[in-house]
Amino acid sequence: MTAENAWSALWGSERSTDGTRTRCPCDGDFDYEPCPDCQADEHDWDLDRTECARCEDGGVIATCPLCGTTGWQDCARGYSCWPTPAQLITYISERVGHMVDDVGTVVEFDGDIIDVGFDGEPLVVPTRIIRTSRWSEFLARHPKRIDIPPALSA
Repeated sequence: MTAENAWSALWGSERSTDGTRTRCPCDGDFDYEPCPDCQADEHDWDLDRTECARCEDGGVIATCPLCGTTGWQDCARGYSCWPTPAQLITYISERVGHMVDDVGTVVEFDGDIIDVGFDGEPLVVPTRIIRTSRWSEFLARHPKRIDIPPALSA
């Protein structure tokens, strides 16, 4: 875990060998439902799916807006980081469902916040590693400061 390797991607996404890119949902095969009026893809519809942002221009989107139809999109700079143990535990438990040592290790570090991640979390480039521990060790250090869901404390 170094500053040079500090890249973040969507949870569970496939990464390139150097870790700086992630597989795009289009997988290089751009095939979205187009706007019936201008053929713009679904990303250009508003949240209510009532107005297409591209119709004013009459544009046709020929490539994926996320990756340019390469199948790969850039990761965000920095590691996902949560400022409190409770926030980290909640974030991981929502994605994994429980914390056991084979889920991975917890790395506590100091660093510089440089961006916001895909899930709204701070993205941080580390400047100093404080501690690396297994989940069981991390949870043992923070039992009274947080409410650990029953599935996590087992």
